Amino acid sequence: MHSSAPFNDAPIDRISPCFMGREEDMHAISSAVEFCDEDTPSRYAIWGMPGLGKSQLALSYANASFKAGRHTHVIWIPATTLEKVNQGLVKILDLTQHMDRNNSDQGARLTAARLCLERSGQDLKWLIILDDVTPATLQFLREHLPRQNGHGSILITTRTLDVAKAVTSVAGQQHPVHELKALSTEQSAKLLFKSAGIQSSAAADLKSAQKLVKQIGCLPLAVEQAGSYMRRSGLTGAGQLETLYDHGGLEEVIHGNFFPEYKELIGKLRLLAGTMAYPLTKRNQC
Repeated sequence: MHSSAPFNDAPIDRISPCFMGREEDMHAISSAVEFCDEDTPSRYAIWGMPGLGKSQLALSYANASFKAGRHTHVIWIPATTLEKVNQGLVKILDLTQHMDRNNSDQGARLTAARLCLERSGQDLKWLIILDDVTPATLQFLREHLPRQNGHGSILITTRTLDVAKAVTSVAGQQHPVHELKALSTEQSAKLLFKSAGIQSSAAADLKSAQKLVKQIGCLPLAVEQAGSYMRRSGLTGAGQLETLYDHGGLEEVIHGNFFPEYKELIGKLRLLAGTMAYPLTKRNQC
């Protein structure tokens, strides 16, 4: 790299103040990503359905790892489209003040970005985070990601196991993948209270909260949005919590503004639970 000054390019301001920590998942990432092979970068993919908090987990890891000095150069790349991946990879040249950053040849810049990371010294411990890799960007990434330098790491988030396995398969070696699962009922209830700003330990409130989070699948995004609505609406009691799911209290506020995947998920939950729908607000984090 031409500039050795440490930087964290990850948008850490997006980390939710209600993030639950995910200690076991964070430890799993650390164990895999920080393993140093003298020849090749480590790769690790986190996969799971939308709303589980994959991006939040990756952001939190990036923040913690950079602060601890485990990674000195953190590069965040949105990976849903070819355009975003192209921009993200050549951005490496700008971040490192590389001499080829103004080259008009896009192919040459992509090659320069890859070689920049592959040839960096051992004192530069870089981390690339590819957020939300899709089938549309998979092959491009396989062609242009760095394949040498054991002092680098690549962390990936994606929605499917197939993509996770494909993007972590390099030169005949299958790197590990990790399924991110929903929070437990207890964790989800804590998240609901935290995002709602409720300081309650009453058994009735806890029971109502657990009933609500079960109906929305214990998905962190859904739970946090329910809590956010409760905070805005001034709902604080157990009876008011029950209103949210017994009378569709969220629907009138945010109906129709969520991802298609959430619509399908909520539909399945309705069939399973025999309850009313629980809409979610649209968020950029998956």
